[in-house]
Amino acid sequence: MYMVPPDCQFFVALTTILRMKPGTVYLPEDCYTCLRSPHCSLKLYVLLLPSTTPGKSPMTPQPTSWRKSLVPPLKTGSFRLATFLSLPLALLAALVLSSPGRAQTGIPNVVVSNPSIPIEDNEYDQLGARQTYIDQSGFVWIGGVDPNTGNLVPPSGQVTLVDGTGTALPVPAIGNGSEWLYGGSYGPQLVWTAVNKNGKKVLGRAYKNGSTWVSGFLANSAGRELPIPSKDVNDASPRLLYLGPDAVRGRGTALYWRNLDATTDEQVPGQLNTGGRWIPGQRAMVFTTIDVRSGFRQVATYNVDTKQLTILTNTPCNKDSPWIFQAPEFNNDYTMMVTCQGNPPGPTATYSTMEVYRQTNGVWTLVNNIQVPSTNKYIASPEPWFYKNKSYFSAVVSPNPDNLNGTDPTEIWIATLDPAAPFFQMVSDTTPNVRKDPEVFITTQGPVVYYNAPAVSGQLPAVWKATPVIPGS
Repeated sequence: MYMVPPDCQFFVALTTILRMKPGTVYLPEDCYTCLRSPHCSLKLYVLLLPSTTPGKSPMTPQPTSWRKSLVPPLKTGSFRLATFLSLPLALLAALVLSSPGRAQTGIPNVVVSNPSIPIEDNEYDQLGARQTYIDQSGFVWIGGVDPNTGNLVPPSGQVTLVDGTGTALPVPAIGNGSEWLYGGSYGPQLVWTAVNKNGKKVLGRAYKNGSTWVSGFLANSAGRELPIPSKDVNDASPRLLYLGPDAVRGRGTALYWRNLDATTDEQVPGQLNTGGRWIPGQRAMVFTTIDVRSGFRQVATYNVDTKQLTILTNTPCNKDSPWIFQAPEFNNDYTMMVTCQGNPPGPTATYSTMEVYRQTNGVWTLVNNIQVPSTNKYIASPEPWFYKNKSYFSAVVSPNPDNLNGTDPTEIWIATLDPAAPFFQMVSDTTPNVRKDPEVFITTQGPVVYYNAPAVSGQLPAVWKATPVIPGS
């Protein structure tokens, strides 16, 4: 069902409470869009909904972000009264204030890093209460995280210099920072993209030997970049997947993998694969590939031991950013979330949908389609997280399909995956800002959501912390 935009809900409540007089009022753009949709659940809320004939809009479109409408007297027969017109005012107010978007106001957003030291795409280690990032000089750092407040300790993010050679590529140069890897004999390790003395991209790695961090380049990794590590804590043989030159087509890039301590790698089969993720508890990865049968980019898995490539989806849209994990609310069944770019496809598609699949008895079934209730329609950088036996995801919500353009203001949202318990919350504040890379850390008080954005418009990127309000917490 089309979610009611929050400012539209507010308009409806205000209209009901004040019993607005006949005359001209202005509806928000997304309210107008909702009313035009045949699936708009606003019909459950709206006080006065115009009776319309096919082909005629209940409002007169205006060339602005607001729509103009005439609100006639309550007795006008051409308008239908909503079923809850006689609801008590207190109950109506409760309905509005408990709506998915209303909780977004008042969410604290504070800068927790030193604004004079740019930090981008830092990654958090929940087990060790710490984070890592690459500074603008190409140094790899580890800093602490206060487990009670979620604040960075210290705000510079700099406690341990893991690699001081200056060979690590910072986010502006490569688009990704240092990543935590789990498993193996050394415990948590770090991997990143570096550059060697010949100017070639290589894979950097650091591990802690006793009390000392040891860093260097992985063997035979020239031309490789953007490593994504496995994260199974008890895995004796951790793995990496990354990008490298496409040896099959002879042009462009392809997806590769290797065991961390191996000296050779393997190109992953498929058509124009994108970067992916390792599936927890499996020696398999998930990514997207061109499916020649459907003509769309679909979700695929590849088992590195059996060499089996399996395409999992077939809905008519291009997929992006897939994740597979075990969802507690689905009896720990493997669950997949993936953005569906333009559903239905075509030139009129202007939003992204989050598709949620559940694997039962080896069969993947679509169980939910999620659209964030925002005027911005593009979901980017989604990442799952878990709290009190429920699965959530955080994401950037952007007005632009190119969320990396660095100019359009964006929002940070969280949401549940379970269709039986929908929950949405915009955790960023309403100040326009270019927000990126949301990450979640679970403190002793509950989850906090970090994102990167300038502390002051036009200045260096900083780390912001938002404290969401989770139902039942």
